Amino acid sequence: MPPNARTSRRRRLHQTNKRQNYITPILGPTATLIVHRYAWYFAAGDEYHHIELDDLGATFGISGRGVNSPLLRSLQRIHRFGFGKIEHTSPKLRIRTAIPPISRQMARVIPAYLADNCPYLLR
Repeated sequence: MPPNARTSRRRRLHQTNKRQNYITPILGPTATLIVHRYAWYFAAGDEYHHIELDDLGATFGISGRGVNSPLLRSLQRIHRFGFGKIEHTSPKLRIRTAIPPISRQMARVIPAYLADNCPYLLR
């Protein structure tokens, strides 16, 4: 095994549900599921995955209609916390397939029992 293969494998969001334990308190459950689902699509070889907002909302059992819908709030959280990027010039959301480092400020919402062993925290 190459020296950094283990580290690389640990950071891939689609490979295990353990990473969801660390990012769910930050992103919230729906945003975490969206990021996880799209990371899985891209890891499976998709370069682009188009879905209508209503269909995306229905996938996770939430509304995608309205300016303050649960789906739009989840997409905004994905963007705000660096797990994806909303492109304002076109209706696109780019999802990261690896977890970015978690700052101390974001880590405040992670329960202590998770934060003690979180490999993504900036220490």
